[in-house]
Parts: sequence; C-alpha cells; structure tokens
Amino acid sequence: MARMKPYDELEFVDDFVFCKVMRREEICKKVIELILGVKIKSIRTFDSQHAIELTANGKGVRLDVIVDDDEGTIYNIEMQTSPENEYGKRSRYYQGMIDLETMSRGCEYSELRKCYVIFLCLTDPFRKYRAVYTFENRCVEDLSIRLKDEAYKVVVNPFGRTEGCSEELKSFLGYLRKKTISDTFTQMLDDEVKNVRAHEEWRAEYMLMGIKLREAEEKAKKEGLAEGHAEGMTESKIETAKRLAQMGLTIDQIAKAVDASKEDVQEWITMPLR
Repeated sequence: MARMKPYDELEFVDDFVFCKVMRREEICKKVIELILGVKIKSIRTFDSQHAIELTANGKGVRLDVIVDDDEGTIYNIEMQTSPENEYGKRSRYYQGMIDLETMSRGCEYSELRKCYVIFLCLTDPFRKYRAVYTFENRCVEDLSIRLKDEAYKVVVNPFGRTEGCSEELKSFLGYLRKKTISDTFTQMLDDEVKNVRAHEEWRAEYMLMGIKLREAEEKAKKEGLAEGHAEGMTESKIETAKRLAQMGLTIDQIAKAVDASKEDVQEWITMPLR
C-alpha cells in the first residue's frame, strides 16, 4: 500500500505543499523571475492542479501550477521529484494542451500567447550539470535562426553548476536542494511552508486524500488487483486511477498508488468508469 508522507514532514518540494505555497502571488512571481531572469509586473490569474480535458473521451492533463502575467504570458510550473526521462514529450504535450485551451475558435495563429513550461527537478535529467536548461525551437542547419513560436521549455536542476546564475537564484537552488535558508526569499519560502503545515483545513484536506487513497486501494484489491491475473490487475488499476483522479490526487500520487507509469495513468484517467 502506498504510504503518504506525514503532513508535518511535508516540504516545499512535496506536490501538495508546493501547490499551496505557490498560491501566494509574491512567491509565485519571484520563482518565475529568478528562473527566467525576467521582471513581472503582476500575476493576472492563478490556478493549481488545473485540469485540461478538451473532449469527453480525449486524453487530458492536470497541471501543478499555471499562471499568466499582466502581458498575457503563460507559465506552467511543475514540481518533479522522481527521475524522469520524458521531459521533451511531456513538455510538448503540455504546451499543446495549453495552446488549445487558450485559443478560442476562429483565432489567428498570431494570437497564440507566449508560453513557458517549467519543470523544477530534484535530479539532473540531462547529466550536463547545468542549473537551468532552456529550450526553444531553432533551425538545425543554422542555430542563429529562431522559429519565434514563443514556446519555451525550461528544466531546473538544483544540483547543477551555478556559474552565471544570480545570487538569488543560487539561494533558491540551495533551498530546493537541501532546504538551506540563505536570503530573504528563501526565508519567506520556509515561513510559507510552515504556514501551510499549520493550516488546519489543508491538513484535513491532505488527511482526507490519504483516507480516500487507502479506501481506493482496498477496493482495488477486492476487485482482483492482488490476485495476480494480468488482465484483472490492469482493469482494477484503471478503475482505481479513475477514482483517485476524481478525488483530486495528482498524476504522481496516482502512479505511485497503483504502481504504474505516469504515461499510463494519464491515459487511464480519461477512460469512462464502468
């Protein structure tokens, strides 16, 4: 049975706390500014655990944090605590879903908004020891030619080399890496994490998630998950994944609970319940 981390031990890098902490506009804005080296006047809209399901039976996605600023730029920020080797295709899929959701029928291509998909990682997925990897579309034959589609993917690795990073970004990376408090912003982050842990309604919400998770797992076992039959196991996993998604659990949490890949879970949760 999957074990949920005790609430009092949750940190900024834990998905539940991350989404709550990033609700504070000052923090969310600062995180984006540090990573991208930009200045944002204000955040216009904010949404955590935002689900995009464009069709009844189509594959959807649930985003950790998605915001847009005063200039209409969209930022999707994902906390990634487990090893991952599909950042390219995941970011491509997220980008496409965001574009489709924000484009109204009949819009011109020129109206597509600038968008950043940002992954905060606890490993170095590319093993090149960079603190920040930024990707954009360029011509293979001549890298000086940019496609100018305004679609960017950014992967943050707190264990990378920090040459060229601002002092504030270095401090933020240190906090991601080992909760080191070294400046005003990392102190603010740590204080907000403590505020989340002291929030009784959110504690109850997290505990309820744990109860529902255990109930769903027990139901899955009764339906044949523990019988060892491949077909029965898959069907039960699908049913369990669907129910956990309806309870509001994240893709990562569901994948751990049913012992499946995040890609399979993404597909399963769009299937209708029997």
